[in-house]
Amino acid sequence: MIRLRGEIAAMLRVLGLPQGHGDVLDAIALAGRPGEVDGFLRDDGTTADYLVLRSVGTELRWIDGALASVLIRTQPEEGYGTHPRPHALIDGLSATATRQEVRDALGAPEASAPRWDRYRVEGGYVLFRFADERTSRITVMQDVPR
Repeated sequence: MIRLRGEIAAMLRVLGLPQGHGDVLDAIALAGRPGEVDGFLRDDGTTADYLVLRSVGTELRWIDGALASVLIRTQPEEGYGTHPRPHALIDGLSATATRQEVRDALGAPEASAPRWDRYRVEGGYVLFRFADERTSRITVMQDVPR
């Protein structure tokens, strides 16, 4: 199984924890001090809560009270910033690495599609989304969406 080092490992460790847990708050702090927090948004009719930190390009999603995923933007998107320390996300891998660079570092993905590769890693899954041939988002997930 793949083991990642860097700030992404801290985010993998907090998957499954509840909102407000001290370790989750420490992981959120890795994104830096957000200039704008949208706060918690609840999907109508579901048990999913989202914490959106637009200025640092990060979104956290809890399902049934447990942290299910953390999405980190590594390239600018309209209305969102990017992670303030991209060099610290994954040791040995640029936050905007090409798909081939990701595959060279991590091997063959568990699953892939034209715009993403997903890896099973210690603590969950990591999905790399690509735009303009470079990583644009990195998402850590507790489980694979069904």
